[in-house]
Amino acid sequence: MTLRDGREFIAASEPVMQRKTGYYRYKTFQGRDALIRAEEVILIERNS
Repeated sequence: MTLRDGREFIAASEPVMQRKTGYYRYKTFQGRDALIRAEEVILIERNS
């Protein structure tokens, strides 16, 4: 995922949009749940 400020995050799971809250939920490589505000995300790429 690439954010508006240029930061990049690599997720262990595909980010899922939680429309009710306005956040993307995903798993980190440490196995933790994480949230990112959807309005901050400009690009989600899938690496194969």
